Amino acid sequence: MITLTLTQSDGGTTAITPSCNIVFGTLWEDETINQFEMRTVDGADVIYDGGGPIICHGNMILKNLSYTDGIALIGWVRSTIIFAYNRFTIGAVANTDLGKGKNTQITNCRWDGGPSMKGLAAYDAPGIYTINFPYRFTR
Repeated sequence: MITLTLTQSDGGTTAITPSCNIVFGTLWEDETINQFEMRTVDGADVIYDGGGPIICHGNMILKNLSYTDGIALIGWVRSTIIFAYNRFTIGAVANTDLGKGKNTQITNCRWDGGPSMKGLAAYDAPGIYTINFPYRFTR
């Protein structure tokens, strides 16, 4: 078990530190913004690149959260970061790459689960949560 640290960045420093396991399936992927590709009839590629940022979308799978930590994390998303409204920081996690390399903290994250908590939390056993925690940040 590790203690994950999530800290609100905008307008406060409210932190939450659930004990959990970050498991296989935790992943991230990059997306470029403002780029358009068109293939012409003669087979040429025409690329428009407006020079937008690269957005990293990640999802942490957190297992074995106690009922107390699970409810606290759900409440933190709803009431502290208010879904995507406030930014947050994900503390460095030993031997885990969350999008910026192993053992690296990620700042200026936003919730990437949309305006709903659908799929956020699931019960594995009585009193034990699994959390799918989607986030994004700009590179």
